[in-house]
Amino acid sequence: MDLKPINIIELSEKSKQTDKEVFEILEDNNSLKLEFIVSPGSRNGFEKWYQQDEDEFIYLIQGEAIIEFKDLNQLRLIKGDYFKIPAGLQHRIAFTSTSPHCIWLTIFKKNKDE
Repeated sequence: MDLKPINIIELSEKSKQTDKEVFEILEDNNSLKLEFIVSPGSRNGFEKWYQQDEDEFIYLIQGEAIIEFKDLNQLRLIKGDYFKIPAGLQHRIAFTSTSPHCIWLTIFKKNKDE
């Protein structure tokens, strides 16, 4: 068994090498998926709409962001905010701060019936 810590700060350094979001899957098993995400600053957000089959729990570790929902409602998040997106709800990232960039921790609760 390899017991080695994962350094979140080192993972966030990857984002400085690209203008795209960096995703790192920290755990993926039958009950959950845990992701670390670093988003570069974007005033116009990202084009991709998401609609997951699982509930998504979001914790914004650093930065500020706006999540837009398909019905055009928006939710502003600041450092330390936590939010749950129910399964099936279409959403996208409409804005992320530049300085500092956004660091997210997301947890997807997988359906145990699958």
